Amino acid sequence: MEILYLPFDSFKQKGLFNKISDINIITGIRNQDDKVLNWLYDNYFQSVKNHVLSNSGSDEDVSDVFQDTIIALYNQITEDDLHLTTELKGYFFGIARNVWSALLRKKQKTIELEIDIPDEGETEEQYDLILERIISRVFPRLKPDQQMVFESIR
Repeated sequence: MEILYLPFDSFKQKGLFNKISDINIITGIRNQDDKVLNWLYDNYFQSVKNHVLSNSGSDEDVSDVFQDTIIALYNQITEDDLHLTTELKGYFFGIARNVWSALLRKKQKTIELEIDIPDEGETEEQYDLILERIISRVFPRLKPDQQMVFESIR
C-alpha cells in the first residue's frame, strides 16, 4: 500500500484547515490583512446575517452591521482595549448583536410622516390646519409626560 503525501497548501485549498487562531486573526486585523478580513467574512458573516434577518433586519442592514462590527473590533484592537474572555467568534458576534440592537433603537426613534407640501397660495390659516394634522398624528406616540408639556402650551 502506497501512502500519498499532499502538500499543506492542497489541504488549505480544499478547506480542511479552515481555522485561524484568534491571535492570528487579531494580528491580521491590526495589520489590515485582506486575507484575514476575507476569512472573517467567510466564517463570521453568516451568523451575523442570520441574527439580523431573524430580528427584523434587511440584507442592507446585515452589511452595515457586519462592517460596523469589524470597525468596532479594529478600534478595540488598535487601542489595546480588547479583553477576550471567550473565543473571538463569540466576542465578534456579541459586538454584532450590540450594533444591531443600537441600530434597531435608532430606527424606532425615527418616525416617518407623510409630507404635505403646501401650495404657494395657501394662507396662514391653512398652514395652521396642516400643523394641527401633523401634531395629531404624532401626539399619540409621545410619552405621557411629553404630552402634558404640549397640553400646557395649548
